[in-house]
Amino acid sequence: MCTTCACADLKTANVFLTAAGILKIGDFGISRILTDTGDQANTVIGTPYYLSPEICQRQPYVHP
Repeated sequence: MCTTCACADLKTANVFLTAAGILKIGDFGISRILTDTGDQANTVIGTPYYLSPEICQRQPYVHP
């Protein structure tokens, strides 16, 4: 659980409520559905000054 996270796009569409009544913050604005566990995304979006080297070099990435 992150207690020091910052959200740049906080709005009601990005606030979720679990069945247990816990609030979660997320953002599916540029999300993508991967159909296989070995799939990796190749999306490039954002300001180049704030992008990771992997994205600038168009290398595939996946959440660890």
